[in-house]
Amino acid sequence: LAYRASIGRDGHQEVPHLHVHVFGGRPLGPMLAR
Repeated sequence: LAYRASIGRDGHQEVPHLHVHVFGGRPLGPMLAR
């Protein structure tokens, strides 16, 4: 839900977290699976 919320709804708080993972070089797969 966090990933989806950040993409569409008010996920401004989750967006930075996703960016950290993306820029960190880690795929979002494991994160979504979690």
